[in-house]
Amino acid sequence: MADLERQLAEPRDAHDPGAGRHRLTAEEVHNVAFSKPPLFKRGYDEDEVDAFLERVETTLRDPSAAGGLKPADLDGLTFSKPPIGKRGYNEDEVDSFLRLIEIELTQRS
Repeated sequence: MADLERQLAEPRDAHDPGAGRHRLTAEEVHNVAFSKPPLFKRGYDEDEVDAFLERVETTLRDPSAAGGLKPADLDGLTFSKPPIGKRGYNEDEVDSFLRLIEIELTQRS
């Protein structure tokens, strides 16, 4: 996840937000791992995030597949808190990865 976060910080061409950036692959989406939020905090529900990432992976592998995502599908996207007693995924890491996904989907559209 740290490598992908570094990519977010790389300067980009104002006319091409993905210029000079590594393209996000379905394999990277499949293999991404998020840490837990700080103790006593609840992040995002893991099942919801994982289900969304499966849709992203499918879209990156086959953009014409049914249920494929478009950049607008990320507008207003929210995830629930995990059940009481579970910590879920770190929200900042998931949000950073969602920005990478949005950039990739924008480039592909």
